[in-house]
Amino acid sequence: MPFERDESDLVEVYYEKGWTDGLPVVPPTREKVDALLRAGGLPADDVLGEIAPNYGAATGEKVAINAVMAGCAPEHMPLVVSGVRIMADKEFNLHAIGGMTDSASPLVIVNGPAREAGGINCGNGVFGNGTRGNAVVGRALMLVLANIGGSRPGGISRTMFGSPARYSYCIGENEEESPWEPLHVERGIEAGRGAVTMLPCESPHEIRIEGVTKAEEMADILGRSMCSVWSANKHHIHISGVILALGPMHAAVFGGSGWSKAATRNVIFQSAIMPDEENGSPLRKFLSPEAITIIVAGGAGGIYSMLLPGIADYMGTNMVTRPVEPAG
Repeated sequence: MPFERDESDLVEVYYEKGWTDGLPVVPPTREKVDALLRAGGLPADDVLGEIAPNYGAATGEKVAINAVMAGCAPEHMPLVVSGVRIMADKEFNLHAIGGMTDSASPLVIVNGPAREAGGINCGNGVFGNGTRGNAVVGRALMLVLANIGGSRPGGISRTMFGSPARYSYCIGENEEESPWEPLHVERGIEAGRGAVTMLPCESPHEIRIEGVTKAEEMADILGRSMCSVWSANKHHIHISGVILALGPMHAAVFGGSGWSKAATRNVIFQSAIMPDEENGSPLRKFLSPEAITIIVAGGAGGIYSMLLPGIADYMGTNMVTRPVEPAG
């Protein structure tokens, strides 16, 4: 239940009980929790699912409490609800994040009307600070993982290094500057409907490409740059292996050449090869072109794209997409 105490005292109480992510939280007063329950269309005792690795029950009230603590306003709650349902989905396999030694974190990608409704940045600084929607939605889900799922560093979570993404990892896709259909449409959601897609990913790795105007050359550089995912001797990454967030300028090279997303993905796949030190024959980094998920994100005018490595096949994680219901 939410506490009914002086807010300045509550901040310290939450620190003492280990319920924060190391940053101050917003005290979850009854009024604020109820407002988020209404926005999410949730009864307080409704169970959205069980959150690994402790498999705690994510009731509407517990989710709303963590969302308030993260700084969420009512417009953010539908995104949090969709994210929690994905985290509880066995296909997503949250257990691989919550109790393992890697540094991956649930990446949240928001598409469609839900992106604007939630105030999610998709342009300049998309992976960085400065936008409330990105910060609080991702943070709410990580607090759910810790406070309901029980995954805390040094406890159940055995992550060796952790990652800044474990504070918050939420972005929007820059659909307006993409030459292709957005991610949620590619994954079967109607174009006019909001959606959340999640995949456990490492922090983004920047790829710098400048002065390239031909699609073939751009794809070749991207493919060769992606060969360091995980390590130089790991290949045949699982079908949900990586997300390539193309900057609008790089995406425009492919769009201007009339390349489809499938064609772009296929040539990048063909370029991602490594030498086999044992027999000298080339090894493909990825099992198939579908191991590479392409989105467009970031601001215009830049010479960068971002590579976001997922957790490979032995962890059994998968990308999951869910529609977002508008705020109640």
